[in-house]
Amino acid sequence: MTMLKDPSCLENVSKFDFVATIVITRHVFNSTLSVTQLIQGKSIDILDATHLITTLKNSVVKMRNSVDCTHDAWYDEALQLATEVSIEESKTPRNEPFKTISDYYKIYVPIPLLDHLQSSVETRFHLDSINVYKGFSIVPAKLLSLIDKGID
Repeated sequence: MTMLKDPSCLENVSKFDFVATIVITRHVFNSTLSVTQLIQGKSIDILDATHLITTLKNSVVKMRNSVDCTHDAWYDEALQLATEVSIEESKTPRNEPFKTISDYYKIYVPIPLLDHLQSSVETRFHLDSINVYKGFSIVPAKLLSLIDKGID
């Protein structure tokens, strides 16, 4: 087992802001897992990919629109993890007033992350591109497989 030689690394991962950011980021990026795995696979079913991409877009929008509820659950998980490793809840000092420490983290972690993810997914998988991908369903091999599945 190798010990960390840089004490600042250990110090940084021992802070609540690291724990909260990691927990929130994990939840946000979990929504991208199915699309990521499919796109990085050796073969891609383009219709499955377009369905997963559309689902991802909707999921990110839903998370962003319900960030108050989702953040509360994620923040509770961060608090529980921090408690297990004896880290106290805290925030980086800023001049902005917040009612709670949770509000501070909601403004600075999931909201910008979800906004960025939504923008990136929309840019990468623009509606015009998705429609082009759907056009691949007329390729004879795919068309035959759709007919076999009872899709006309």
